[in-house]
Amino acid sequence: MITEFLSCLLGRWSNKDQAYSNPSKYAWILTSWEDVGDGKYLSKQWYHYEGEKKPYRERLNTLCETESGIIIQNWSLDGIRNEKCDIIVTLDNGRWKGKNIGMDCIVRGAVLHSNFILSPGQLRSRDVGYIDNKLIWGSKDYYHLGRLTQR
Repeated sequence: MITEFLSCLLGRWSNKDQAYSNPSKYAWILTSWEDVGDGKYLSKQWYHYEGEKKPYRERLNTLCETESGIIIQNWSLDGIRNEKCDIIVTLDNGRWKGKNIGMDCIVRGAVLHSNFILSPGQLRSRDVGYIDNKLIWGSKDYYHLGRLTQR
């Protein structure tokens, strides 16, 4: 199951078409998932105008298959595990669906609500930060990313 998931996930993604069609609502973002060896995967997100060398989110991840699905385990770049930000991924009608496991992941001072829908060639992603049930950052709408490269 992990091999099939990775074949869809690994590579570079961009929402350029979405951003160009509605620039006041969607920033142009890019995402990459890269196999860095030893069962570790580097995930990175950045704004196009700032470039890849200045990501707003960069994490190491490991994958673990369970009865419930695939767990994307979250690690800082210096190797510190953050279980509170793990994501559960399930296969539903040919699409991979992921969401954070609990509501204890804190990103940029807010509780992260994260989910995605992945199919070959398309990644829909939504990350939202809340404080006291008030939206602080992110969008309730999905970002629609198309594949740029596959790894």
